[in-house]
Amino acid sequence: MANAGQPTKYQKKYAKQLLDYFEAGQLAYNEDGSSSQGIFPTLARFACNLGVHRETLLNWANQKDKKDNLVNPEFFDAYKRAKDYQEAFIYEGAMAGRVNPTFAIWTAKVVLGHRDGDNEAEEKAKPLAINFTIEDARKSA
Repeated sequence: MANAGQPTKYQKKYAKQLLDYFEAGQLAYNEDGSSSQGIFPTLARFACNLGVHRETLLNWANQKDKKDNLVNPEFFDAYKRAKDYQEAFIYEGAMAGRVNPTFAIWTAKVVLGHRDGDNEAEEKAKPLAINFTIEDARKSA
């Protein structure tokens, strides 16, 4: 449901604009490995271009009516596809050696929401056993 305070700035054309932005923003690589255009496309930059916050984009994508149906299904799809473009850029660029590995890992975790796997959950599930052996120092003297 829309905010009761202010009318939404959302326009149906934003879904296509979002996809166009991410499609055009993908880096084209030259033979020598350098990029010939652009910057890494982000939802934050797209939001700034529209004069809204990044969270507003997420709200537009996930907004539902009283029957729990998406209000802007075309934007929901475009938003998800934009995230897929970012993921493809990071993975393909990193595997080709064209994206800094530290940037790729950080972006996959922070921007794309990826984690290192279930290592933390496995470690938390294992009981910790500590064994102490007490020796009488007088016997070894």
